[in-house]
Amino acid sequence: MSTRMRRRAVNLVMTALCALGLVIALVPLASVLWLVVSKGIRGLDLAFFTQLPTPVGELGGGVGNAILGSLYIVGIAAAIGVPLGVGAGVYLAERGWTDIVLVERAELTSGSTFHSAGLVGQLRGSVTLTKMMMYSADLYRRL
Repeated sequence: MSTRMRRRAVNLVMTALCALGLVIALVPLASVLWLVVSKGIRGLDLAFFTQLPTPVGELGGGVGNAILGSLYIVGIAAAIGVPLGVGAGVYLAERGWTDIVLVERAELTSGSTFHSAGLVGQLRGSVTLTKMMMYSADLYRRL
């Protein structure tokens, strides 16, 4: 067998193994996605997007504070970034600079989803630990 034929055979086998690995990885992923969508779609309504989270163990609640947090962060980033960007552009245009390249280092508010962590911050590894944490937080508030 020539080197070219051997390389093609190895390429075909490795491509098939990669495709098999992809299928093996996607089957459980698709299964979990289907489970989350089929069970969770009933919980999506206007109240879910407007209400605040409830304490652990209580029914209901929503993600209103996460949405407001996102709007605050985008608003603050825009309030700082837009005037700076426009000001820099006007300044450079007035000075006659024409060979300017805009380099975007990261997307607007990149990595700022930390406020969503507030939705699950009360959860612990067990119900007992969660109750202890809630009691401690309540006791601290009362002190």
